[in-house]
Amino acid sequence: MCTGNICRSAAAHVLTAAWPAGHMGLTLEARSAGTHATSGRPVHRFTAVALERRGVDAGGHSSRRVSAADLDWADLVLTMTAQHREAVLTLNPRALRRTFTLREAATLCGSLPPRRLTGVPLVERGRAFAGALAEVRVGHRVAYEDIDDPVDGPATLHTCVVDEIAGALRILLVAMSRQVRSAPHTTAQVDRLPPVPLSV
Repeated sequence: MCTGNICRSAAAHVLTAAWPAGHMGLTLEARSAGTHATSGRPVHRFTAVALERRGVDAGGHSSRRVSAADLDWADLVLTMTAQHREAVLTLNPRALRRTFTLREAATLCGSLPPRRLTGVPLVERGRAFAGALAEVRVGHRVAYEDIDDPVDGPATLHTCVVDEIAGALRILLVAMSRQVRSAPHTTAQVDRLPPVPLSV
């Protein structure tokens, strides 16, 4: 989630949607939205170009404003800034254990024990993964580390932001895969987020 849902969260959503079903044992479902989004806008043209350079088509994206229903649906809520995270918690305080900035979640992945979710029923694994991140967060003070909004910046800034988002999503998805690797055909719902055709 970001502000207008045309740059950062849109890129994360498009990258996540490009994840091949079943790759590394994961099948993902994602939504993206913005705290102040105007409905129906396409991805910013510079962000779209940056995504195209990664071989990902952003043509099907349409911006939308975040709703309480989105937060109830999501197993894991990823935001681009600490301010967006606070907006989520204002809308739904119960989402605390499932809500992280993208950079925060990527950092916490480094402290997760392997195969934590083995034996957890398929339908519960997405939320269990978020819970594992929340447990690690208790013992590791991690800065929220915002991802800046490139909306008014040059094309080079959009490229840097897309690269940054893709890198963080890659860390997150690899960690998620390691949590469930022993169980094929896993589905985890990941709100606004993740990435990239990647080779591991």
